[in-house]
Amino acid sequence: MATTGCVYVGQEEVLQTHIAHWWSPDGLRLAYMTINDTLVPSMEVPLFTGTPYPSTSECRYPKASLPGSKTHFISAGEENPAVRLSVVSLNGPLHTVVMKKPDDPRIGREYYITMVKWATSTKLAVNWLNRGQNNSILTLCEATTGVCIKVSAPDGTPGGQMVSEQFRVDWATVLVSSFSTIVVRFDGHGSGFQGTNLLHEVRRQLGKLEEGDQLEALRVAKHYGRVKKTRKIDSAHARYHKAYGGYLATMLLSSFAQLKCGTAVSPITDFELYASAFSERYLGSKTDARVYTTANLAHRAGQLLQKQYLIIHPTADEKVHFQHTAKFINHLISEKANYSLQVRSCDELCTRVRVSFDPVGA
Repeated sequence: MATTGCVYVGQEEVLQTHIAHWWSPDGLRLAYMTINDTLVPSMEVPLFTGTPYPSTSECRYPKASLPGSKTHFISAGEENPAVRLSVVSLNGPLHTVVMKKPDDPRIGREYYITMVKWATSTKLAVNWLNRGQNNSILTLCEATTGVCIKVSAPDGTPGGQMVSEQFRVDWATVLVSSFSTIVVRFDGHGSGFQGTNLLHEVRRQLGKLEEGDQLEALRVAKHYGRVKKTRKIDSAHARYHKAYGGYLATMLLSSFAQLKCGTAVSPITDFELYASAFSERYLGSKTDARVYTTANLAHRAGQLLQKQYLIIHPTADEKVHFQHTAKFINHLISEKANYSLQVRSCDELCTRVRVSFDPVGA
């Protein structure tokens, strides 16, 4: 992956991998993506360990900041990192050809490239996604000329899946087998492979429907009499691991009276501070700031007064910056909420999120 800086958005939210080069089947051509984030302001992540004096790690990170805000990070609707797909021929003199974006107004000036696959030794299948992430175009690109012919134009919003028939041994297995813990997994609103209606219902109302799904799962477990006072419910991994898992844990704790304690690791608390690729995918652009205000956890702080709420957040977290927690605890203090904060300096503290709740009552 050729880049001018940190490639968080490309790795985590778009390609979901650090690999951004693809060899042709005959090995004579190499396709590679270039991400230019020169116009994206930097986020300085503090580092407190390893040296006598604290230092910072600079990372280009496009955030979704509200219009008129004083933040210096790129806003939704402003400039995103520019992407380009090129193919270099290694057979004879080096020759590089840039793949041409399809001339379609639905893709627009700013876009993502979400998939690159070699169809033959000279043709690539490339998926182009608009910045709003509600239109995608699949093209077949000729590597020798860069011309891309449209194949189809399906909707582009992705979804995840938690429930499957696949065997696996993970942390949930340990909890069930060794700690008398009940683990409930289910696919609710926004999950994939259950139809587009369920997949897209969470758009512009992030957290609302998923929260209801989680609460219903807890009620069902209680109804069947399988959750006792001395047991804990370990929520399944959220789709976006510690980031979104912490957000949803806080939502649940603030709204479900029978949950008396909860833990959130590196929670997303304000989507205007999070990566623009994610925020715009589910909340849209900033033409309606009310959508972002509704999704903000600030208005939930007053509902945590009688709860036991633990936040764990590494200061050097490059995915969900400590800024989320720093801003949220101001609201917790104002509301006199009962919370504990554990600050860690390590940057790779929690590679997975576990949200545990101790329900009150049978």
